[in-house]
Amino acid sequence: MAADYYKTPIAPADTILRERGSKFMAYLWPVRDPQEAQQHIDALWKMHPKASHVCYAWRLDPDGLNYRANDDGEPAGTAGKPILNQILSAGLSYVLVAVVRYFGGTPLGTSGLIQAYGQSAADVLALALTTNRFLTHRYTVAFDYALQPALSRAIYKNPDIFIITENYSDTGGQYEFEIRQSMVSDVLLKFKADWLDTTTDQAATLGFPLAVEQKGDGDRLMHPAT
Repeated sequence: MAADYYKTPIAPADTILRERGSKFMAYLWPVRDPQEAQQHIDALWKMHPKASHVCYAWRLDPDGLNYRANDDGEPAGTAGKPILNQILSAGLSYVLVAVVRYFGGTPLGTSGLIQAYGQSAADVLALALTTNRFLTHRYTVAFDYALQPALSRAIYKNPDIFIITENYSDTGGQYEFEIRQSMVSDVLLKFKADWLDTTTDQAATLGFPLAVEQKGDGDRLMHPAT
C-alpha cells in the first residue's frame, strides 16, 4: 500500500557556500504550487540583480511526481538536477530550493558545478525544519436536530475524526470532517457503531442513519510525526 503521508518543510532556510572564488547562496521555502515558487525566484533576482545565475528545483504534490529543475544558463545538468537530487534524497515535497551563484572568476568545470550546487542544496536542506502531513478523505453529513445528539456523540467520541466545519440553519445542520486515508474503513465502521449504539460487528451489517458523502481529499499535520 502506498504511503498516506508526506514530509514537507515548515519554514524558510538559507546557507552560503564558497568554492574557488564563487559564492553559492542557497535558499529553501515551503511552496504549494509553481506560481508561488516563481514568486520566490523573481524575488531572488530583485535581491541579487548582479548574480550570475539563479538555479533551482521544486517538488510538489504528496507523491512528489510534480517537479522541475532549472539550470538557468549553467551547463545542462550541472545545477538544477543536483539540487533536485538532494530534494529527492531528503524525501521532501512542497519545497523549493534555489541557489544564487556569484561567479568568482575561476571556472569550476562540470564536476565542480555539480558538486557545488549539490552541496549547497544539501546544506540548506539539512537546516530545514520539517513535519509530516497525512492524507485524508473528506466527508459531509447533513442532519436535522432530532438526530444531532447521537451523531455528535459519535463524531466527538472518535479522536480519528477531524471536524473541519459545522454549519447550522433553522432546521438542521451539516458536519464536514476528515479521516486519514489508511484508517477510513475502520474509523467509519466505529463511527457507525457509536452512532447506532451497537457493536462494530452489528454495524457492519447496517447502513448509516443519514448519508455520509465523500467530498474530496485533504491533508493534516501528523501527531506525532512518523
